Amino acid sequence: MNTVLRRSSLILILAYLIINPTYAVTTDADWTQKEEITLEWGDSYSTGNYTVLAESFDKQAVRVMLTIYKNQKELQTAILSEGETLEVSTIKVTVNTIGGCMGETQTPYVKTTVYSMKSPALGLDIVNNMTTDGLVNISFILKNTGGIRFTNISMEVSLPDDLIPYKGDKNKYQSSFDSVIHLQNDYVLSVFLENVSVESDKTTWVHVEIPALPENMEVQIHSDVLGYDLDNQPYYLSEEQNITIEPAINVTKLPIHQIVNASGGYFNMGDRVYVMITVYNSATTNARDVTIDETIMARNFVMDPDSTLSWTIDLPAHQSETFNYYLRPVRPGEVQLSTTKISREYKGRLYSKIIDSTTAKIYGPYFEISKALDNNLTTPGSLIKVTVIAENTGNHAAHLELKDEIPDFTQLIDGTLNSSGVVKPGGKLSINYTLKIKKTGEFRFPYAYGEYISSYYSGNAHSTRPTINVVEYTPTPTAIETFEVNNSKEDTNKSGMNDLLDIPGFNLLTGLVIFIITYLIKKQDQ
Repeated sequence: MNTVLRRSSLILILAYLIINPTYAVTTDADWTQKEEITLEWGDSYSTGNYTVLAESFDKQAVRVMLTIYKNQKELQTAILSEGETLEVSTIKVTVNTIGGCMGETQTPYVKTTVYSMKSPALGLDIVNNMTTDGLVNISFILKNTGGIRFTNISMEVSLPDDLIPYKGDKNKYQSSFDSVIHLQNDYVLSVFLENVSVESDKTTWVHVEIPALPENMEVQIHSDVLGYDLDNQPYYLSEEQNITIEPAINVTKLPIHQIVNASGGYFNMGDRVYVMITVYNSATTNARDVTIDETIMARNFVMDPDSTLSWTIDLPAHQSETFNYYLRPVRPGEVQLSTTKISREYKGRLYSKIIDSTTAKIYGPYFEISKALDNNLTTPGSLIKVTVIAENTGNHAAHLELKDEIPDFTQLIDGTLNSSGVVKPGGKLSINYTLKIKKTGEFRFPYAYGEYISSYYSGNAHSTRPTINVVEYTPTPTAIETFEVNNSKEDTNKSGMNDLLDIPGFNLLTGLVIFIITYLIKKQDQ
């Protein structure tokens, strides 16, 4: 209902009540303020919009004339004796004692109790929760937060058509509202409340059907309230509030053993993990084209057997559907299985939710093997040290057989090519040996190999394959430059040097000496 129509309906109610006023009778609970006031002849006391005046005294009859003003306008005058009360609108004055009436010189006075009310105020809260049968209960809590009781209250609520008031078996709306009217784009609910006392509230509720969605939905509700205080003055409240509707499509995912009666909560390496996904529509409305997508955490598991991990279904109200697949763990630890995304398009918008990845505890050994050389560039005949290390990065001990082999371009000089033993989690097993290089070229070493077995699982692992570059040493030739001089002695030296250079094999001998010196220096450094 648009704003003009809504305000028009409330104005009609207001006009009716003005023509046919209904005045409420106050009760003791209505008076929220109390003060003890003494007034002499001609004195006045003000509280809020009211003023109480001690207009005159009758000394012989021991009576007092009190006049009450509101906003400087006289409301009522009364002559009162002790124990009598004057009540006008939202103020009340009780005469307790009248004194000073015994002599001509005394000033008469009256001791009174003045009761009044705080300013009026209305408030509205909206709360909602999902019921066990898949509906949402929306409660509208109208609060009187002021000090004056409200009467003849009319409240009108506009619900968007995402929320459909629910009809029970007898085709009657499950609601405490007086009427429910379906318009083009919304539902209009109205109710009439006789009164709301000071510091109290009234709750009006309705059960609604909601769309079957996998995530929260924000819905805006418009409310108009019209009420009257004890002076029959109107008070108007108009609010728009957003409420959050909880998801109505729920997903549960469990990793379970394929073997019946197997230990729950953990798996061993080699077990097949059966993953079961259940999708449930808790709403009272059907859901079409619901999509479920599963993403495997590939580092930890492999599919066994390979199967589809995406499904699109229609899910009727209060129905569920189950999907499953198998995983085989490839490494131990508290590892993540997969994530689940569920989505549905509704009125042109895609609603989706990602379910956090489920974890499972996997027990078993897991070995990582490294193989390294102390030098990756050398010459034929050199010695190379090889180190192989196997580390158990799993969470269970295992017996390991660690083996290696030498390539055909090498010769074993020292050390061993295998080792075995029980390796605990975090422990290591290694082999070390020395090889002599026999050939030139660029070579890749074979991988080292490990076989292990534990209480529930056996497996194998391979090392990395290091490379080496073996080259011949080629000495750099030395260039000798000759000079022509006139000195006969220098000519003689030049002649001698030229004679040496002319000796067959002299340059080769010089290069060999340089190579031997370089090799000895390098060998000493090693």
